[in-house]
Amino acid sequence: MMNDSLLKNPMKNPTRLLPRIGRSLRVRAGSIAAAVTLGAMQMAVFAQDNPPPRPPKVTEAPAAPKVVMYLVVVALAAGVVFASTMKVKRGHQD
Repeated sequence: MMNDSLLKNPMKNPTRLLPRIGRSLRVRAGSIAAAVTLGAMQMAVFAQDNPPPRPPKVTEAPAAPKVVMYLVVVALAAGVVFASTMKVKRGHQD
């Protein structure tokens, strides 16, 4: 029989709680294994019923937004140049 203080605060003495969890899992191990097996069989039946996915059919090649890509590259390059040419504001602590 477990003491009521352990049920109210199980972290007070976790070594007494672990055997109880182990006994509980041993009792339910059969039903847990049955549920896992049933779930695996359900997935196998579902996979057999459905055909494998196929890639979509593309009718035309997508056009690359070249202008936007070049503008992004120019903006990034401008940002790097701006950041590298900024004046360093350091005081007398150097």
